Formats: sequence, C-alpha cells, structure tokens
Amino acid sequence: WIDLILDEQTPLSQKGKHAGVSMLFPMETLFERYVAEVLKDQLPNGYSLIYDREGGKLAKHGDKYLVSLRPDFQIQYKNRTVSIMDAKWKRLEMNSSGSGVVRNLSRADLYQLFAYAMKILPDGGELFLIYPKSSEFTEPMSDIELSDRHRLSVMPFDLVTGDLGVQELFLKAHLS
Repeated sequence: WIDLILDEQTPLSQKGKHAGVSMLFPMETLFERYVAEVLKDQLPNGYSLIYDREGGKLAKHGDKYLVSLRPDFQIQYKNRTVSIMDAKWKRLEMNSSGSGVVRNLSRADLYQLFAYAMKILPDGGELFLIYPKSSEFTEPMSDIELSDRHRLSVMPFDLVTGDLGVQELFLKAHLS
C-alpha cells in the first residue's frame, strides 16, 4: 500500500468502468498524533504531555453538563496543567504588511482556546494554536492577549523536521 500511495499508482489495471479501492486519511487526526509524538520529546524535564483527555466542562444545565472540553494537549508540571495546546490541520497566511499578524486566523479557534483558558487554566497560563508550517506561515504569532492572565501563541509546525519552535516561548513562560 505504501508503494502504491507514494508512487501514485492504482492496484487495478482494468480498462473502463470498474470499482476500485480508495483510501481517505483523517489528516487532522494524523497531524495531532504526529505533533504529540514530537512534542513529548521536546518538553523540559519534569513536564508531561496529556494527549486528548477531557479537561473540564463548559456548560451546565441543572445537574447535567452539556459540553466537555477536550484540548488536544495539556502540559502538566507537578500534576497541574500549566499550558494548553491545540493542533489544527488548516493553512494559515501571514498578513502581507509584514506585521507578523496571521491574516486568516479562525474566530472559532480563538473562541475554543478562550474557553480552555477560562475553564482549564482559570489562574492563568500559556495557550498555543499549532498549524502546519507553509511558505505563507513561517513565523510564530505570539503575545495574543486572551485575558489579563492568558496569552496565546500561534505556532507553525514544520512537518519535515518536526520542529515546533515552541521551546523558547514555553521555557520563558514556565521556567522564569
């Protein structure tokens, strides 16, 4: 299968109308898992990565919770969540003015991280949105203020090298 995919071949050599095998990959899931594998190896000693685990509840009606919060990654230090990261399989573009601002950042993504900030990190912390690096999105967009206690960075993830480039921001926020 790998040879067929990489060589852009088909397993069938029939002419005319025929049924074939097709494969679709959930790229958002593959991207999240790849980022998780890379990220767990890049964390400083004492920090741990919690992948795809419920982080709390967003809304309650009577005695029932309506929405569970499930960030892609929770970074913990001494069994306390200190940072939230969410990976998105979307293509971003920097503003052409050279201001370091991402032009097409999703409002829904910002709302999602704001909910994580308020419910999972009520005392403050760093949040990260991680997108694939591309020729249009090469540099992080940091210091986005979600609240007076919460900062968000939008990070490019290099799919070839596995470089997230988050160490500097992460270390500055948590080890200073």
